Amino acid sequence: MYRMQWTVISAALVVAAGLTAGCGQSTPDQSHAHAHSPAALLTADPQWIPDPGVVALVKTSSLNDCTQRTVEQQVDSYLAAPRWEAGADSAGRDFVNVSGIVTYGGKPATALFQFLIDKDKRGFKYRAFAINGVLQPAYVAGMTLKEMCGSAMRSPLKIIKLPQAVTH
Repeated sequence: MYRMQWTVISAALVVAAGLTAGCGQSTPDQSHAHAHSPAALLTADPQWIPDPGVVALVKTSSLNDCTQRTVEQQVDSYLAAPRWEAGADSAGRDFVNVSGIVTYGGKPATALFQFLIDKDKRGFKYRAFAINGVLQPAYVAGMTLKEMCGSAMRSPLKIIKLPQAVTH
């Protein structure tokens, strides 16, 4: 049901390159090193209060490689018991964590994605991915995001009924 299916590594490297795109030009050696060394997870500093709208920003947005579905639709189709949390680190940077249960190596595991919110609060970027607290390289995050998109594309869209206007 909630499985991580690993696909061809070369396809994942293409997706991983998309995760790190837009951060300026880097040499091939720098790109290779960046794709294989995960960033540390940001931790919330109790002195900083995150912007209350950042979770909704991430939930209602779509990722560049999956524009047909929102991040929330991808998460709901792939993670069991998803949990969304906002935080702000000691530098005042807002971030959003989304975690949930997946099957990894045939056993339940906790997966966590972290997104860093832009200073203008209009967008965000991928920051890190961890399984059972162990940071994963960008290519693993890329493969997982690709699987999440595929899962969301196979899931039927939920139709929300709007209240009907009352006429007299």
